[in-house]
Amino acid sequence: MNNIEAKCHIENYLKAHDIRVITDIDSGAPRINILYTQCDLCPDRMLEGCIWFYKDAMEVRTYFNHSAAG
Repeated sequence: MNNIEAKCHIENYLKAHDIRVITDIDSGAPRINILYTQCDLCPDRMLEGCIWFYKDAMEVRTYFNHSAAG
């Protein structure tokens, strides 16, 4: 599976489960931004995740909002 196929597969999964996403390009790499809501164990009940699709790898990061970082 190449990075384009992986990105399409993940996007289809997220759309099928009504998970909000924004796609864009960050420093030349396609990226999916994911907003998880109703997360009962997270501050403000929200969690954000990003997936970057590089040529030979993917990078995933997950973030709490500002109030959780404080």
